[in-house]
Amino acid sequence: MMYNEFCEISGQEVSFKAYSEKFEPMYMALGMDKREFINFLMPTIKEVAKQERKVREAEERKNQKLVFVSDGTKTPNGAYFFGGFFKLVGCDIKTGKVIVRNLTDEEYSTEVSPYFSGYCHGTYDVHERNVKIVA
Repeated sequence: MMYNEFCEISGQEVSFKAYSEKFEPMYMALGMDKREFINFLMPTIKEVAKQERKVREAEERKNQKLVFVSDGTKTPNGAYFFGGFFKLVGCDIKTGKVIVRNLTDEEYSTEVSPYFSGYCHGTYDVHERNVKIVA
């Protein structure tokens, strides 16, 4: 059974490494029909796919850039912009807006809290009218 057949029949996305090291040797040793083999191991396949998805998502979250989003208003003395910190997720090509997500408590306490007071001195990364916030 080929890797693409395995993914197509199971409906799960597992890495080629996981397929070639875990599932293919079992398939070859058991000598079962493709569909029987996949149905037999479906709970395991789902668990491996879930674990790999979590690792990918954690890696993607770790690589997201910290941005300051301002509403354009300044403090009474005019020295700082009001706004908040977010993580840059991507860009919506249709609307031209930057897609950001809220920081988790852990991200805020490690990346923002020790260095910033909630105001931005000078320029800011993104204006709120150009932002689309996602969960």
